[in-house]
Amino acid sequence: MSCSNNLQQKNDKESNTAVRSTPPSRQSNRKQESATGKRDKTGGNSCFHIQDRQEFENKVEKASTPVIIDFHATWCDPCKTLAPRLETLIQRMNGKVKLAKVDIDEMTDLAMDYKISSVPVLIKMKDGKEQDRMVGLQNTARLEAFIESSDEDDDETNDKREPKTV
Repeated sequence: MSCSNNLQQKNDKESNTAVRSTPPSRQSNRKQESATGKRDKTGGNSCFHIQDRQEFENKVEKASTPVIIDFHATWCDPCKTLAPRLETLIQRMNGKVKLAKVDIDEMTDLAMDYKISSVPVLIKMKDGKEQDRMVGLQNTARLEAFIESSDEDDDETNDKREPKTV
């Protein structure tokens, strides 16, 4: 299940207008998966929705792995197009890079702190610091390069800490 589907389920539950197409026997599994987000091969959540400032600090600013923050809005069509591409690429990273989804309408203060004036915006964070940002709808090749550079930056940092002996 994608992060986008998780957000839609959350919105459906809040509005209480959801049409249930899932058999009742599978709904409980779906709720549990929705609460945890997508899991990577290491067993951790590679994709998660930020619900409050505390969660952002813990899962993004204090993260030991690089995090891509996806500032989006539910009404934004380019955001809806970007989300599945982004989530697929993050899953392929097998936990080396995480994806934090931030709805600008729910987290307006956070969006203002990061000077988000349009959506979608992707921000690459490492060690609590912004490394790079992309604005607008991107093709898969550009997204892939953006995400993989997060992983390469992490490899370079590791190389600096531990010199290779030849």
